This record gives sequence, structure tokens and C-alpha cells, in this order.
Amino acid sequence: MHATVKAICRYLGLLLLLSGALGLRYPHLLGLHMTMRQDVAYVISGLLSVYFGWVDTLGSAYAFARLAAVAYLSLAVLGFATPRVVSRLMDKPSLSAREGEADNMLHAAVGSLFLIGAVSRPLAVRRQVSPHVRRGAASSVDR
Repeated sequence: MHATVKAICRYLGLLLLLSGALGLRYPHLLGLHMTMRQDVAYVISGLLSVYFGWVDTLGSAYAFARLAAVAYLSLAVLGFATPRVVSRLMDKPSLSAREGEADNMLHAAVGSLFLIGAVSRPLAVRRQVSPHVRRGAASSVDR
């Protein structure tokens, strides 16, 4: 089932678009600390994800999922390890690790889901062979 990565890109893209749009109106929804810069980043990555999930090729969907996984997981690790650096990067007031925990968990979850899509491989499709045809047997025409 090679559509796994494309489905993950589609659904995560829609989720990122929704969180970017909601972040504009409700910046502290679910304990998040959303800023305009973060909302724009979510909308852009959501649009790219939807594009690769619906329009582009399977190979480019894998490449995008790998890139997005690295980006979001790196952001999560940096957020837990050096919260002040990520706060400045996202144009937020200086947050402690505890205050930025919801943001970091969201980035870790999104990055993990992209990683699942990036490492998923298509299942081998079995060739359908008619039970009436033996392999290697000559047909009546060949005789």
C-alpha cells in the first residue's frame, strides 16, 4: 500500500493548515503559544504537505516527508533542550521548557508522523497467476 506516505502528507497538511488558521484567532488554544511567524510557518508547511500528498509524485512525497520529519523533530528536540533559542526563533517571549512543552509535543508528534510516512515502503504486489496456467508450461500454440 504505497499510498501511506501520501495519505500522511494529506492529513498532516490539513492539520497544519487548520492549526495555522486557528492560531491566528486563538493563539493560546490547547496551551500552545502561537505567534504570527509560527502560524505562517504552519500554513506554508501545510500547503506544501497537501501539495505533495495530492498532486505530486510518490517519490517527491517520500522526500518531503523525510525533510518535514527532520525539521519538526529537530525543532522539538531544540525546544526541549534550548527553549530560549526556539522562543527567539519563533518570535515568542522567552519561554521556559515547561511553558513551551505543548508546542514541543506538537512538533514531536507532527515530526514522528512524517517520519512514519517517510520510512513506510510500498507492500509488494503479488502477481495474479491464473490457476489454469502452469509456469514454464508451453501453451498449445507453442507446440
